[in-house]
Amino acid sequence: MVDYEQKISLIRLKHKGNFNMKAFYYMMHEWMVQEQWVSRDDKSFPEIFAGRNDAAAGGSELWWFWRPKKSINEFMRWDLNINAHVMFLRNVEEVVEGKKFKTNNGEVEVWIRVKHILDPEKKWRTHPILKHFVKLYINRLYKKDIEKSMFMLKNEAYRFQEAMKANLGITTADDEVEHQGRFFPQGGVGE
Repeated sequence: MVDYEQKISLIRLKHKGNFNMKAFYYMMHEWMVQEQWVSRDDKSFPEIFAGRNDAAAGGSELWWFWRPKKSINEFMRWDLNINAHVMFLRNVEEVVEGKKFKTNNGEVEVWIRVKHILDPEKKWRTHPILKHFVKLYINRLYKKDIEKSMFMLKNEAYRFQEAMKANLGITTADDEVEHQGRFFPQGGVGE
C-alpha cells in the first residue's frame, strides 16, 4: 500500500510574556510570502479562520488557522496546517534602553502540522494505466527525490519556527538568524 499523505512532524511553539502581537502576525505572514508559500494578494491567502474574543477574562483571546500549500512539482505538494492561539492578550508599556514602547503581553501558542502529499491531484491513482505503476514509481524510481523533498520540507518548517522564536525573543540553539532572509525585529520593539 502506498502512503500518499505523509505526516512528517508536529511543531509546537509556546511563549508567555511581552511581545508585539501585530508585529508577530505580520512577521508570520511576511515569512509565508518571502518563502513563496503564498502570494502577497490578500484574496488568495489561505486563512480559513480568524477570531477574536475581547470579553475573555484577563484580556483578549485570538485564534487564526492557516492552510498554505506549496507545489513542488506535479507529483508532490507540501502542506502546512498552522493553528495559532493567543490568550490573555492585553496592552502594556515596556521600557527598552530608556525608551517607552507600547506592546502586548499574553500567551501565544502555535502548532504546525507538516504534511508531504504525493499525487495531490490524483492523476496517477485514477489513470487506467499509470495506477499499476505508481507503487514502483514511489518506492523505487522516485524514492530518493521524495526523501530529499521530505527533508527539505521539515527544514523549512523548522526555519519558520526559528523565525517566530526570533521575533518573540525566545533563545534558540542558533542565535544567528541571518539565514532567515529579511530582518524581523525581535519582539516587534521599536516599530
